[in-house]
Amino acid sequence: MANLQMTGILEKMTGKDKDYRYMATSDLLNELNKEDFKADADLKIKLSNIVFYSNSMMTIDTPMNKRTS
Repeated sequence: MANLQMTGILEKMTGKDKDYRYMATSDLLNELNKEDFKADADLKIKLSNIVFYSNSMMTIDTPMNKRTS
């Protein structure tokens, strides 16, 4: 069950909606803070890639990077 939940969180973190990405990041932080959380090697790689992707999306979403018409 936890693995399915983590998969859902990771999918939301790569979505186009920045609000969903924000909420999914919060959900991820809650999961990572659980004492019984354990990640296998595959999940660690996915988490690293998703966090990197999310950070690159944040730089795109910043107001100074958006052009005004």
